Amino acid sequence: MTQLGWFHTSITDLTRRLVSEALSKNYVTSGPHTRTLEKELATILGVPTCLYTNSGTSALSIALFASGVKSDSLVATSGIGWVATPQAIQLTGAKPHIFDVLEDLPILDCSKIIQKYDVLLPVNYNGRHPNLSPYIDKYPNTVVIEDSCKSLFSTSPITNRPSGTSGSFGCYSLGMISALPGAYGGIVVSNRPDDYDKLSVIKWHGVRYVDGIEQYHSRSYNFKSSNLHAAFALGMLDSYQERLARLRSIYQMYLVGLNGLENVRLLPSDLSAGEVPLLIDLFTPFRSKYIAALNASGIPTCNYHNSLSHLPDVHAPHLVNSELFANGVFHPPCGPDQDLSTIEQAISIIRSLG
Repeated sequence: MTQLGWFHTSITDLTRRLVSEALSKNYVTSGPHTRTLEKELATILGVPTCLYTNSGTSALSIALFASGVKSDSLVATSGIGWVATPQAIQLTGAKPHIFDVLEDLPILDCSKIIQKYDVLLPVNYNGRHPNLSPYIDKYPNTVVIEDSCKSLFSTSPITNRPSGTSGSFGCYSLGMISALPGAYGGIVVSNRPDDYDKLSVIKWHGVRYVDGIEQYHSRSYNFKSSNLHAAFALGMLDSYQERLARLRSIYQMYLVGLNGLENVRLLPSDLSAGEVPLLIDLFTPFRSKYIAALNASGIPTCNYHNSLSHLPDVHAPHLVNSELFANGVFHPPCGPDQDLSTIEQAISIIRSLG
């Protein structure tokens, strides 16, 4: 049997058929699969505007450009997440200011943001959602861009809305480690219907075509997407509910299997409120010991991302909690189509170490 990676999703037969259809009809760079994907996701998420682009990073960049950021704009974001978030801020010319996360969960601690920022960009990492009220109550007109790249189909217990739909813009990744894998791809959503045209222009180098004549509207970049990847994602969308159910089931396996351990804790997700635990996050002060034992038995793992305060050219004080999570969290085998016997073996080894 082929060893699966630490995160695994199987590609469906429908996905293969739709990609083959796109190729046979030469729907490669553009085609109907893209608009169908956008419309279906807009319906699921309950938003009027849903734009498909080539990555979650591009989705963040498009949203930042659409929000009107400039070279002197200040953007507040989280110390836990992926480098794409502050890099997207930097590449649009704005300045990322990175703030620490809560002591018990790796989500942005908005009580620490005491001045007004042009954009607040919280990271809803792995289906979890920060409470933005301490900041929004003071600065209600701030543009909020939700980085929900790893939280598609999750629901915020704070707003009771789908992740990414409570702010000015929401951004998602359709990479292979996501609830909707599309090989590569990203989504930008908005609650304003007229934003679709604005986002489309930004996606297409900031150019609009009127009667075949190019009109230059704004600074931008090549954020164009592939209809082949849209066909891939559209095929996977058909079975997304089944994948969500399996993710919840795998979370429950770890929750029950690791209950009562002194040195390892599963970072919680609120399943009853609709949070989706895309990844399994285990925290331990002895990470290297557990990873070594798992890897020695052929069980793959993955370390947590570094604290984003380590990136160059960002404004970040010493982020105590972000460093703690970055140095102590790892991902054991997970993903909706992971081999359950591998998960059971991982739980057994972790339990044996206490």
